[in-house]
Amino acid sequence: MSWLCERESSQSKQFGRYWRPMLLVVCLLSALLGFAMSFRIYAKALLAQVLIAISWQNGVTDGIALQPWPWSDHRVIAMLTVPSLNVVRYVVSSDDGAALAFGPGLSRSPASSNSTVVSGHRDTHFAFLADVQLGERIYFQRVDEQRAMAFRVSSIRVVDSRRNTLLTPESGGLLLVTCYPLDAVVPGGPLRLVVTALPESAVDAQQPSHHRLAQLSL
Repeated sequence: MSWLCERESSQSKQFGRYWRPMLLVVCLLSALLGFAMSFRIYAKALLAQVLIAISWQNGVTDGIALQPWPWSDHRVIAMLTVPSLNVVRYVVSSDDGAALAFGPGLSRSPASSNSTVVSGHRDTHFAFLADVQLGERIYFQRVDEQRAMAFRVSSIRVVDSRRNTLLTPESGGLLLVTCYPLDAVVPGGPLRLVVTALPESAVDAQQPSHHRLAQLSL
């Protein structure tokens, strides 16, 4: 019986000698595959932003909203800039999930309102809203306009979308909307951060303060 035990022990050693290197190779290949997939996602996102910027440049030249790529379901319709924060965002024509993955999107507003509502993800394209202050100057240019309109931030609110409207009594304003809190672990809550900016002439008449604010109203 001792020779049988020795034989089994020898086979176990040989098994470990062959399979340990193979297991290491499998682990390395899995890590490389994960890295390659992550890089592919990053490269696609970077390429998408380049194509969107090119689409904006071509579109604003001709005054026509263009698709960033032929199979796209959305068009690039506007450019949003915040010079003090070094922010440039290209706005697409829809606020559905697929479109918001590539940039902030234009949301529908009631027919009775002439405000412009733009929505974006809190952790990507609209993450800069955490640094916006009252009195901040924001420029918004539509693709069929030759000049950008200047707005100033007049209010920063947190709204429960289940109970309150996102729109404010002011007309002709620009509303930037994203989910709140900005650092929430679980996405999809009912709270929305609403940054309202009014045309610069209207804001100048109201003489807004320029200190940083978090005006929270539920």
